[in-house]
This record gives sequence, structure tokens and C-alpha cells, in this order.
Amino acid sequence: MEKLIALLQEKTGMSEDMSRQAATVAFEFFKEKLPDAIGDKLEEFAAGDIGLDDVTDLLPGGLGDLAGGFFGKG
Repeated sequence: MEKLIALLQEKTGMSEDMSRQAATVAFEFFKEKLPDAIGDKLEEFAAGDIGLDDVTDLLPGGLGDLAGGFFGKG
């Protein structure tokens, strides 16, 4: 999540505290809205511990390929 916080600071000029709050709100939103199998992996993905393929592979019915294509993978 530190990369997201730094990106928010760089792109918006927000303070580190504000960027951290915004990132936390975004993560909580996505964790709530995405299926558990994906939401549980968001923090690992943001930390760089797993890649996009590891997350999109969890999507059902070929949606992983679609999402990967959307993000320039695949």
C-alpha cells in the first residue's frame, strides 16, 4: 500500500496522512465489493508480494483474461 500512498502524494499533492487515509478508504471499498478470494489478496498485490496474474487468475469464467487484457497483461 506504500506505493499507492506515494503515488497519491505525487499525483495529487496530498500530505502523507491524507494519502494514507485515501488509500485505506479505497482498499476497504474494494475489499468489501470484490469476492473474498480477490479482496483478501489486495494488500499482498499492493505490497508487490503477488502479481496481477495471481489476482486475475482468481476471477471466474475467463474474467481473469479479460481483466488482464484491460491492465495490459495477456
